Formats: sequence, structure tokens, C-alpha cells
Amino acid sequence: MITVLAQPALITPVYSIDGYNLAIVVDSDLSALYSFRYVQEVTIDGDLITQTRVAPNVVNGLGKGVLQPNRILEDFLSYDLHNVFDFKVCENSFIQWSVRIGEESDGTLDGTGSEFEVVFGATATGYSWNGTIQYADDFTYTDFLMGATGASSNRFLTNAPSTQDINITESSFIYWLNGVASGGVTPPITSTPMALRVNVINSSGGFTTSNIYYVIPSIPLANPEMISLAVGPPDLNALADAGLVVDEDGDPVETPIISCDTLYYTIRLTDFTI
Repeated sequence: MITVLAQPALITPVYSIDGYNLAIVVDSDLSALYSFRYVQEVTIDGDLITQTRVAPNVVNGLGKGVLQPNRILEDFLSYDLHNVFDFKVCENSFIQWSVRIGEESDGTLDGTGSEFEVVFGATATGYSWNGTIQYADDFTYTDFLMGATGASSNRFLTNAPSTQDINITESSFIYWLNGVASGGVTPPITSTPMALRVNVINSSGGFTTSNIYYVIPSIPLANPEMISLAVGPPDLNALADAGLVVDEDGDPVETPIISCDTLYYTIRLTDFTI
């Protein structure tokens, strides 16, 4: 019988310094059998990708197995080009995976069996994105989930500084994991209405506009997703020109919202709704 001793968090970056962030540690009461192997069958976004075998660790007679699907998952993650001023679901940078775990042997201790049989007995599932969390970054995936209770404090998917210089004609993009996790080791992910809140400070140090919002269209969320949004000056101005940036009363704001008179502006995700 297969027993899963350790598995990754629900959402885990595919890369890490030591390669063990996606390790699945398993044990079996049959690991002493002749030619015993653990079997991992990897499925990505519902499609069966590959089936591989891992020998048990016989050091000290432990017989445990360490499955590392991250090397397989890496080949199915790339990047997403964002060439529109609106938001984008990053389908190439974020995947759902499943590992069906089995055991294979000839059923004997001495190799006299005539047939090898694979019996599956456990499954590990999760999501991964094209990124890494360094040792110095004491974060978990819930630190990157943006939702009603965490949008103001949780983190974008970047190691860039929170304050950056930008040209008036330059596009810029933010990325985040969309959803809210609640309860349990593998909590459900639910969607919440979200908006980008913008405050614009003019060259005199006063507010040009205060608390204006781009309400992100509702994203049907059966599973968590990675989202990107263009937030450079031309991107925000284009959203405003399209009537998609509103004040706290839901009325469209005057354009442009970012100009040569702008000293700086701040952005934050929030749960504002109209």
C-alpha cells in the first residue's frame, strides 16, 4: 500500500535552488519486494504526459521514494507576452498538474515472479508557475494570492522594488495569483471582485486624482489563475480613454490620468466594486 509522507503546497513555483520544492515523498509496505519501483504518472491540465519509475531508497532499509515531477513540469511552462492595455490570463506561465502514484514489482522477494504489475494507490495534485522563491524569501503561496482579504497586503509575482522609475510612454506589467484560499492543507481557491486602485500625485506634491479604480472584469474561477495587468502611464491612460477608470461613485474620470505633470502614482489591488 502506498503512503504519501510529504507533498508540495497547493501552489508551488516550478523552480527552486535545491530542486526539492515539488518533491513527493512516499512509502510502501511492498518496497522490499524484488525489482520494486515507485511509479509516477504525470498529468498536466488534464492530459497524460508521461509515466516514470523511481527505485526505493534502500539506505538503512527505509525503502522510501522521492518523486520529483518538477523536471517534467518545467518543459510545459514558458511565458506570456502582454501586448494589450487590459488584463490577461497567463495560460503559458501557470499549469495544473496531478501525479498518480503507484507501485510495481513481480510480487516476490527473490525475483521468481513471471509478471510485473503496477497498482496505483495515491494521487498528489497542485498548481505551478514559471518562477522560484529564494531561500531568503520566507513566503508561501498564500502570500501571493490576491483576494478580498489579502489584496492590500499580499505580494505581486516579482522581485522588483516597490518604487520604480518609469517613462511617460513606457508600459509596465504586474502579475499575481488570482483567488482566495481558505481552510485545510489544500484549501479551495475562490474568486472575488477585484479592482486596481490608483492615486496620482502631481509635481506640486498634491493629489491630481485620489482613489480612482479600474474594475477588473469578473474571471470565472474554477481554479486559481495567474493574471497580468498593464499599469504603465500609456496603459492606464488607455483604460481611462475607454471609460474603464472610474471614481468612487462609479463615474468615468477625466483623461489623461497620468501626464508630464505627474510626480508619481501608486497602484494597489483592492476588492472595490461598483
